[in-house]
Amino acid sequence: MSDAEFEENEEPVVELTPDNLKSVQDILDYLSEVIYDRWHNGLISPQASPWASANDFAHYITSFARSGMVDDNLLISALAEASGLDYNTFKRLWDRLPRDRKVSLLITVAYEVALGGFARFIENVVNTLKNYDDKARKQVAEAASKYLKGKMSYTDLMNRIASALWPTGASRNDSRYVDFLHGAELANYVPRFDVREHIKHMLEGLKKHRWFW
Repeated sequence: MSDAEFEENEEPVVELTPDNLKSVQDILDYLSEVIYDRWHNGLISPQASPWASANDFAHYITSFARSGMVDDNLLISALAEASGLDYNTFKRLWDRLPRDRKVSLLITVAYEVALGGFARFIENVVNTLKNYDDKARKQVAEAASKYLKGKMSYTDLMNRIASALWPTGASRNDSRYVDFLHGAELANYVPRFDVREHIKHMLEGLKKHRWFW
């Protein structure tokens, strides 16, 4: 079969829209995608950093998933706004989902947004360290290495990074520190494997630039 014949036999890819979602899975895929895309483009909580926005949003929708209050009007309004759909359109789709799939969607969206926020957070830590001295960078690299070897907890790692960014005597009464805490808290919404992978990337980034050798 020629390439031309193969291409002619391929089924065209149909873009999902609110009007052509036939199955529950279509709805789940569509809503998770549009919500994540709007967060990624800074349309959810644009006044906040990506990781603070991710933390706030993940915390909010996870609280409803855990409580089982998945048809609460406040939740539906927040999700509709996050998706970019008008309330009636979103609710029409939401009402087509079984309760357990609504919970599943909330958990999926919280994970996707939290993971994206955590990646941005770690990237920001590495970029911020470019402006610090070798001692601070080495402190973070050594702590990351210990964490990856199982010799340090995640909480201790974040405390060590905070100590490097805000050394003894430096004030933590600023928005940057609060922002840092929001980023660190995102680990509550993503599996340990994903956290380790991003810490590993952070350590590799430090080694690549040889900031502390």
